[in-house]
Amino acid sequence: MYNVKNDSNTNQTAGENRPQDMFFELSETLESGFEFLLLRENGAQISLKRGEIEPVFENGKAFLQCMTGDGLKVWRIISGKREEKRLLLAAAAGSDSERLELIPRITAADLLAGIKGARLEKAGEIAAIVAANVPNSKIARLKLSPGIRAGEYGGSAQILLQTSGKEQAAVFAQVVSKIANPEAFLVSAMSWFFNISGRAKNVRIEQLWLVADKRTLTKLKKIVALMKPRRREQIRLFTVDEENKTIGEIKVPEFNRLWREKPRKLKIPREQELSETARHLKALAPEAIDVTFSAHGENLRFHGLPFARVRTLLGKEKAWFGIDRKRRILDEDSGEDLFKFFEELKANRNHETTNKAHYFFRASPEHWLESILRRDITQLDANLILSPIYHQFRAAAKLGGQIDLLALRRDGRLVIIELKVSPSRELVFQAAGYWRQIEIQRRSGNLAKARAFGDLEIADVPALVYLVAPALSFHRDLEMWAATISSKIEMYRYDLHENWRENIKVLQRTRIG
Repeated sequence: MYNVKNDSNTNQTAGENRPQDMFFELSETLESGFEFLLLRENGAQISLKRGEIEPVFENGKAFLQCMTGDGLKVWRIISGKREEKRLLLAAAAGSDSERLELIPRITAADLLAGIKGARLEKAGEIAAIVAANVPNSKIARLKLSPGIRAGEYGGSAQILLQTSGKEQAAVFAQVVSKIANPEAFLVSAMSWFFNISGRAKNVRIEQLWLVADKRTLTKLKKIVALMKPRRREQIRLFTVDEENKTIGEIKVPEFNRLWREKPRKLKIPREQELSETARHLKALAPEAIDVTFSAHGENLRFHGLPFARVRTLLGKEKAWFGIDRKRRILDEDSGEDLFKFFEELKANRNHETTNKAHYFFRASPEHWLESILRRDITQLDANLILSPIYHQFRAAAKLGGQIDLLALRRDGRLVIIELKVSPSRELVFQAAGYWRQIEIQRRSGNLAKARAFGDLEIADVPALVYLVAPALSFHRDLEMWAATISSKIEMYRYDLHENWRENIKVLQRTRIG
């Protein structure tokens, strides 16, 4: 495509080796791969990942910058040509010019093909072990579950196991090393199961077998135990011992046996006095700023968006402000920058902003909703007691997750509140898991002993669950998943008006499940 020229001062004819063409050529090459090898004229070889090398078009010139052993290196690209997958470049850095060779080591297509092959191989091994341990069974079908994006593959396999002439078991198996979200794994499995069991002809598919690691199944068995008896009986849980080629079943406990679990000791956060720095920062916008405490100090949030931290080190208060990685130490030199930052924050993180594409407006919407309700939970339900309200409450071990809000009604009934501002398929199962954790603490008397709600009495009845979201932000399958959960879990759907940032208005409250 291009002629390689080694002279950085060579004049270019019209339309030949245009810098913008070189920029697009570099961009296309980098977008096609994940790992690259950059060969320099002096023989140096630099291995790079996609995030470590970048094309730049500036002032009508094309540049290539990347990290080398000597730090950041920037070359101006003079010309280049493609030879198969590699890109040959003539480049200049200052007065020095050299030839560069950019070679994709792993292309996107190669990487996806490699992932697919490895996961299919894993799925085949698991399917063979399961079939070998189930008498008179054989593999009827095997494929990878689809990923989130088209053309991608998820971390699970869909296996149909022929167990008799007219019966098949749907086997949903983990084919990656770790499952980050067990509830999402369960939802994907059940969605597939409902789909194929409803369309099956000449065979019956009445059982769903989940094959995963023990850590995942330990959590899932407690969620499956909360399902209606018919659904609970359809699901079986298995681990695979690949070394010994055997499978082991993990039994799902009966609903009434869930309360035998020993609850963790609760640490109820008590009211703490704000540091002097936190008080000054909160005074900038007391109605919008709240403060959360951790073992390491105070975190200040503007409508739920963390923007400052205060720590006490060796008896001295230290503060940082800013969003994500763009943070600065608060000192005498940065005071003016703090006020500029805060003005931008106030201008863009409010319901009246004209720039709704701004990061400050879009970031952490669920925390924004949570911060509004924490200030006045009666906007959601007039029967709820205004204080105390616990946010991000942890009722179980670290793997148990955190409840968005935990409150108490005037009749003494506990309320678990889960907030969403975008559709979530696993919301029902996540909330059911939190309900079980709170019920263990309530039945054991731990919440009362810890005086979680002071002198207020906690009623001897199960907690309620409120699922709260803007009306259009509930997943379309919410009712279907709620119908699988035991009717002993009293669950309500709260539909909010879409302009919840301006005013919390409950459009309807519906019992589900």
